[in-house]
Amino acid sequence: MEHKLRLGREIVTQFHGEEAARAAQDEFRRVFSAGAQPADVPEYSLAFASDPMTVDMIDLLASSGLAVSRSEAAASSPMARWRLTALV
Repeated sequence: MEHKLRLGREIVTQFHGEEAARAAQDEFRRVFSAGAQPADVPEYSLAFASDPMTVDMIDLLASSGLAVSRSEAAASSPMARWRLTALV
């Protein structure tokens, strides 16, 4: 594991500088070693027009801004045609 950390730090240092490499290494240790949540996970709030327990993936991608339009969402991923169903 130490070799991965050193290699990652060297690569990030080359492209982004020592401070960014230190921050990335600290974040890696915090998330993967300590099991914490990543600091920069985006959150999206969605309004449901129908049953909130079943979400159309194309609508989800377009509504969250992860795709510019429903067409782009449908074209970008074959998995976008699946439906996400919450099991509660």
